[in-house]
Amino acid sequence: MTAPLYDSLTAFSATNPLRMHMPGHKGIGSGLFSAIAQIDFTEIAPTGNPYTGEGPIAEAEHLCAAYAGTKEALFYTCGSTQGIHTMLLEAVGAGGHLILERGCHKSVYYAMALLDITPHYIYAPSLPDSSLSGPITPEIISNAIEMFPTASAVFLTSPTYYGIITDLTQISAVCHRHGLSLLVDQAHGAHFPALGLPSAPQQGADLSVVSTHKTWPALGSSSILYIGSDRFDKLHVKKSSTIFGTTSPSYPIMASIDYAREQLEQRDGILYRTSANLVHALRDRINCETPFHALVPTDGAMLDPCRLTIDVGCAGLSGYEADTLLQNENIYVEMADERYLVLILTCRDQEAQFNRLWNGITTLSSHCCALNEHRPLPLPPAPVQKLTIRQALFGRQNYIPLKDAAGQISGCILAPYPPGIPILAPGEEITEKHIAYLQKKSYNIEERIAVVSAADNS
Repeated sequence: MTAPLYDSLTAFSATNPLRMHMPGHKGIGSGLFSAIAQIDFTEIAPTGNPYTGEGPIAEAEHLCAAYAGTKEALFYTCGSTQGIHTMLLEAVGAGGHLILERGCHKSVYYAMALLDITPHYIYAPSLPDSSLSGPITPEIISNAIEMFPTASAVFLTSPTYYGIITDLTQISAVCHRHGLSLLVDQAHGAHFPALGLPSAPQQGADLSVVSTHKTWPALGSSSILYIGSDRFDKLHVKKSSTIFGTTSPSYPIMASIDYAREQLEQRDGILYRTSANLVHALRDRINCETPFHALVPTDGAMLDPCRLTIDVGCAGLSGYEADTLLQNENIYVEMADERYLVLILTCRDQEAQFNRLWNGITTLSSHCCALNEHRPLPLPPAPVQKLTIRQALFGRQNYIPLKDAAGQISGCILAPYPPGIPILAPGEEITEKHIAYLQKKSYNIEERIAVVSAADNS
């Protein structure tokens, strides 16, 4: 088993080349950056170029494609955002129409603004006895295609931030039967092959993106775009990628993808399956021994085996309160909202980490009040689109307090982050119910927001 990019960078560094090129550190780092600096190169003959597709980078991408069971793979160093923008340019194009689940990441909305894409929203049904959205069904997609015949692609997110998985196999068949491409944000599902779960392209996705830095042992902002069908040519996709990516891609980040894949095919794959078993046991323990409820697959949806979503609201705590209490134990979760905690477990989390987490959860349970259930604020009604996303985001804007914005048109994305799912997109009318909801979910929401006038920007 090899990691061709990682191996080639380390071998070339060992020759002590005279670096008359960037980066400015010239391979000499300090502190914890010393080892990273040694393999931090630029696009020269021995290291290859990710945008031209030769040498060890191409070899590493080929191995990642084989690992995910897909035709082609492209390494990105600007996160899955670069992949999402590339997918929409390739499959929809400027001025096109797109069917998408409303709860997608805000980067999709930015891509639609850049490309002046018209969205046609679909909504996932709620899980039973839960405020969480469940999986999208083939029936929803079929109805949407009939309702919006101008669309050229369908965009879905699976798994969601909360770990809920949509079965894409039948959905892809529906899309292809009607001549539409299926695009999938699988940012949180890069690890699925390690657990024996199908990747998005194995289920028929034409283009999909995974954030390797989220669930692989890879460096931050690393990601992969998978090409799963003959609808899209790798060379053309690669050229589209250059529009949205940096002209100075990070070689350590790309090498970390390559090295992580090699490790997952060896020891880390076994460790991932161990982690999944530990998560399964921890869910049962939480549900049996604490007042909290851990989401389990039997709650109405397939679930990421390594995503731990804990309902603390049923025990009288808000997710924000629970998050603060866990921080007092030096435990930091991925996300907290008004009712839930979301935790990401990977191959790097084994018994010692799980034991420490359990101790934190038991401490947390001593602060609950089961008789005072914390109920989340109901979602506001679907907003009314007054301007296109592009008109509003790039139009003439004014900044006003959120509390005074009722009746105005949003000039920005209003999305608590994480998870970055917009409550209001640019061009949508702001109502009192939207304001109340955003104030309730006030983390990472600015007190003053951008608004636009229809008269000035139509």
